Amino acid sequence: MNRRCFLYTSAYLATAFRQPLSFAQDQVPPQAEPKTLAEYQGTSATIDRFMKGATASRTNIDAIGAFIAATKAKPSGRTSTDADLVILPDKTSDTKLNLKRKDSDAIAMKTDDAGRLEVWKTTPPKPTSPQMVIHGLPTITRFAGEKAMWFTANEMGLNDIMVPIHFVTDLASIPAIFFQILPPDGPYTFPAIVHDWLYWHQAGTKDDADATLQDGMKAFGVEPWKVNAIYTAVNKFGQMAWDSNAKLKAQGEGRVLASIPDSPLITWDDWKTVAGHFVQPE
Repeated sequence: MNRRCFLYTSAYLATAFRQPLSFAQDQVPPQAEPKTLAEYQGTSATIDRFMKGATASRTNIDAIGAFIAATKAKPSGRTSTDADLVILPDKTSDTKLNLKRKDSDAIAMKTDDAGRLEVWKTTPPKPTSPQMVIHGLPTITRFAGEKAMWFTANEMGLNDIMVPIHFVTDLASIPAIFFQILPPDGPYTFPAIVHDWLYWHQAGTKDDADATLQDGMKAFGVEPWKVNAIYTAVNKFGQMAWDSNAKLKAQGEGRVLASIPDSPLITWDDWKTVAGHFVQPE
């Protein structure tokens, strides 16, 4: 989701959550910006571990373990009809997890009302299936500097929406005052990246992009009140971000990297000034 979009929704969220403002006083001071490659690798690894957990519907080791176990098991004979989401084979992600999967294998996941997770091997659903389909597990790398911007290391997507490799995103840019109840790296991060791409690419409508975010958050098990708050915020106040992106694209700004920074100290503001750093047109 676009940073500007959320900055303009702070007032709305404060009303929607009806939370006391005392938590703002208890916030942990921001950590110093990493200065070494090792520090950046550590940050990236932490985010990478989170993304793997999020794709498994839950950010915990049990969910990842269940996912890996299902990939190594024989097909269960069970379809994906009642699954919350289905993860298709992805060479990049499977290599990282040391897994071997056939193109005919998919992993279905479902969480019941008690929070219990079911995982089973099945065949990929048909294109007309109502199940949420996950493509790839994104590894993201952060630019340096105060402006938090990341880029993906592999292609990813939901259903037939594919986010290109090396797309630059700000994840879920939620104002710092809300971090204790809506951290920027919550389970909505995967659909947030997809939403960010839809807001940039603008091949469809803004309403379509917002609906995709809403459906994605539900599939990833985001709590209903958070789904409603985030969806209402972007749907109600996201037009400025949508229009801003259209203007930036018209001015020649890019968001899909043609070349990758070779130093962890490079900032987004510096990198984006060079037109040759991006795939054009998008």
